[in-house]
Amino acid sequence: MTYLVNDKCIKCKYMDCVEVCPVDCFYEGENMLVINPDECIDCGVCEPECPAEAIIPDDLDDGTKWLDINEKYSQVWPNIKTKKDPPSDAKKWQGVENKFENQKITKKKIAKNAVKKVAKKIVTPKAPKIKKVIVPQEFKAGENIVYPTHGVGRILTIEKFQYDLVEEQLYVIQFFQDKLTIRVPFAKAKLIGLRNITS
Repeated sequence: MTYLVNDKCIKCKYMDCVEVCPVDCFYEGENMLVINPDECIDCGVCEPECPAEAIIPDDLDDGTKWLDINEKYSQVWPNIKTKKDPPSDAKKWQGVENKFENQKITKKKIAKNAVKKVAKKIVTPKAPKIKKVIVPQEFKAGENIVYPTHGVGRILTIEKFQYDLVEEQLYVIQFFQDKLTIRVPFAKAKLIGLRNITS
């Protein structure tokens, strides 16, 4: 499974998701972001962070519409790793229906970015060694924690995950209220406000 960005992102383009993504699988167009489905590790940490609720699991896709769009544009738009400010009129566009059908994606920008991305791929070789991301473990399996977006949950287990020659550890968390399960990298735990329950 992968997560996808749909048309709720168009003209809103909030970037809270970029800040928490452990694998930097978001790509930026003029009006919206997309996810590269081949790079997404299905951790689910981005979904609750989006104020526009524009991120969906692929089993909620309209056929393969959003999968196709995310695949296509993640191949030509530039990768984004750092959160930026949303457009000044983002709130005005939040909740507007059928934005994809009513908005055009700039062809010129796609072509320009496609050339840049191909050139980058040719010039930049991949490192042959696996890099381990070493971050101290702050929580244990079985421990109850608080995540500001979803409330109280329990750490079910700790997982190791490898992507693009990088290996890091993730907390697998299930929340009591909505039974949602997400994976949070050790390195992002403090950033998203994960903390112990205090008495």
